[in-house]
Amino acid sequence: LPLLRNPEFLMDNNDLTSLSYIQEPDILYALKNRFKRECIYTYFGI
Repeated sequence: LPLLRNPEFLMDNNDLTSLSYIQEPDILYALKNRFKRECIYTYFGI
Protein backbone atom coordinates (compact mmCIF):
# COMPACT_ATOMS: atom_id res chain seq x y z
CA LEU A 1 0.00 0.00 0.00
CA PRO A 2 1.45 3.40 -0.92
CA LEU A 3 1.68 6.16 1.63
CA LEU A 4 -1.23 8.56 1.29
CA ARG A 5 0.89 11.62 1.69
CA ASN A 6 1.59 14.62 -0.49
CA PRO A 7 5.17 15.41 -1.53
CA GLU A 8 6.73 18.26 0.45
CA PHE A 9 7.09 20.50 -2.61
CA LEU A 10 3.30 20.51 -3.01
CA MET A 11 2.68 21.52 0.60
CA ASP A 12 4.13 25.01 0.02
CA ASN A 13 2.01 25.63 -3.05
CA ASN A 14 -0.50 28.52 -3.20
CA ASP A 15 -3.07 26.26 -4.88
CA LEU A 16 -4.26 23.53 -2.51
CA THR A 17 -6.23 21.90 -5.34
CA SER A 18 -2.88 20.64 -6.68
CA LEU A 19 -2.54 18.32 -3.68
CA SER A 20 -2.78 14.65 -4.66
CA TYR A 21 -4.49 13.75 -1.40
CA ILE A 22 -6.81 16.21 0.29
CA GLN A 23 -6.93 15.28 3.95
CA GLU A 24 -7.51 17.46 6.97
CA PRO A 25 -3.95 17.11 8.39
CA ASP A 26 -2.39 18.08 5.04
CA ILE A 27 -4.61 21.13 4.66
CA LEU A 28 -3.95 22.28 8.23
CA TYR A 29 -0.20 21.76 7.78
CA ALA A 30 -0.17 23.79 4.56
CA LEU A 31 -2.25 26.59 6.09
CA LYS A 32 -0.05 26.70 9.20
CA ASN A 33 3.10 27.03 7.10
CA ARG A 34 1.54 29.73 4.91
CA PHE A 35 0.42 31.66 8.01
CA LYS A 36 3.97 31.52 9.41
CA ARG A 37 5.26 33.02 6.14
CA GLU A 38 2.46 35.65 6.25
CA CYS A 39 0.94 34.30 3.01
CA ILE A 40 -2.63 34.11 4.21
CA TYR A 41 -4.43 33.85 0.86
CA THR A 42 -4.79 30.33 -0.51
CA TYR A 43 -6.77 29.00 -3.47
CA PHE A 44 -8.91 25.93 -2.71
CA GLY A 45 -11.29 25.24 -5.56
CA ILE A 46 -14.00 26.19 -7.97
